[in-house]
Amino acid sequence: MRREELRLGLVAYPGLGGSGTVAAELADRLARMGHRVYLFATSRPFRLPEASPAVHVPVDLPYYPVFPGPLYTLSLAGTLEREAKRLGLDLVHTHYAVPHAAAAYLAFGEGLPLVHTLHGTDVSVVGMDPAFHGPTRRALEAARAVTAVSRALAQEAKRAFGVEAVVVPNAVDPERFRPRPERKRLYAEEGEWLLVHASNFRPIKRVPDIVRAFAKIRKRLPARLLLLGTGPEEEEARRVAAELGVAPWVTFHPPTPHPEEVLGAADLFLLASEEESFGQAALEALASGVPVVATAVGGVAEVVTPEVGRLVELGDLEALAEAAARLSDPQALSPLGVRLTERPREAAPLWGETAAGVEVAPQGILVWAARPWDRGILEAARAYSPYLPSPLLPFGLALLAWLWAWRRAEGAVRRTLGAPLKEGAERLNDLTAAFASLEEGVAVLKGEEVVLLNPKGLALLGLPPGALPPSPCGGCGPPWRTASRRARPT
Repeated sequence: MRREELRLGLVAYPGLGGSGTVAAELADRLARMGHRVYLFATSRPFRLPEASPAVHVPVDLPYYPVFPGPLYTLSLAGTLEREAKRLGLDLVHTHYAVPHAAAAYLAFGEGLPLVHTLHGTDVSVVGMDPAFHGPTRRALEAARAVTAVSRALAQEAKRAFGVEAVVVPNAVDPERFRPRPERKRLYAEEGEWLLVHASNFRPIKRVPDIVRAFAKIRKRLPARLLLLGTGPEEEEARRVAAELGVAPWVTFHPPTPHPEEVLGAADLFLLASEEESFGQAALEALASGVPVVATAVGGVAEVVTPEVGRLVELGDLEALAEAAARLSDPQALSPLGVRLTERPREAAPLWGETAAGVEVAPQGILVWAARPWDRGILEAARAYSPYLPSPLLPFGLALLAWLWAWRRAEGAVRRTLGAPLKEGAERLNDLTAAFASLEEGVAVLKGEEVVLLNPKGLALLGLPPGALPPSPCGGCGPPWRTASRRARPT
């Protein structure tokens, strides 16, 4: 059944902010789905692709000497009213309430369905200004629907305007935003750790603080900072970099409609905002396989969870630097993260094109899986901090092999060390669950021998459950070649 074609009008600011980014990419995606989409803005939105089927409708800003400045709200309202009739719009969707919600209400009243998406400072800062609050509140109350990009913002909108906003988080295109490690050489020297920040450099983003934290990071490890964007705080950021002696390692990159080419090359993304309702740039970094260190403000905690990054208190630059330095350790994060590498790990592959395994070292345990992807290898890994002292590593390997019997393992730890290791048992339990639930087939290897397969691995090889008994000893699991032969179709 063919989807009904809609004629949609979207309203947004054209610049580098998150609201303009989301509106432009939403307009593009809706247009590619077959709808007729018209994006109203004073200039072509920066993130609207050149080849997009969405149509930019310019909003003129006529100036008359009798007025102290251009009347954007009235001009937008007039443009919307005129073009909606000409184009036969079915709905108007504004992004950033001030003054877009009031302008749309002025143009249509309740004669056309209006949807308003709240993005952050239109509620927490600008929207609270007495000059704007009343008209904005009335426009939101009259809308067909109001959405907010995070739970934190929805709660703030309820307090500020009395409206019930539906939470619709921002989205990202995973085909665009993906790991691009081959591009790192374009931005950093060999051996340097590449940190990236991207924003419109407004004071609320605290870009100079990013530079100050970077100066502290440079004292801990070789690193380079790339600042992507431009705005009012750029000159101050340059001054701070020079004052702290880190200017040679700070790169100011001009805005680009293709930030994925930069983000995908990074090792870490930094965000030090004092107000952030969502953090679109952080989401794009995470989609690119890049962990994030950010300030714990607004809705950031809904995006940057402990599995993918670290949060610090606003203004605590020492904590920001410390968290960033700690994440330079590839085993610092414990989520199932994805990266692209040109050289896969050396391990026997599971039947098909997947390679997987478990590595144990004094630094921790790594469960991983990899498969061919594009021109490299797409690798997923879950890292765990060590739960045993390094002298007991052989015993740790034994515990790892007894993955599902964590209670028995805890008893073995008690008997061997003379004391319970509750934390070790908890981590072993987590590892058991993670190991069993991985969608990739994973094998525990000892030398060239498979001593344990997770359920997916057994299925891939065509082996019955329990075909490889759990044991750390040699000879108790069949050699890899034997397992592979069993799985080969006849």
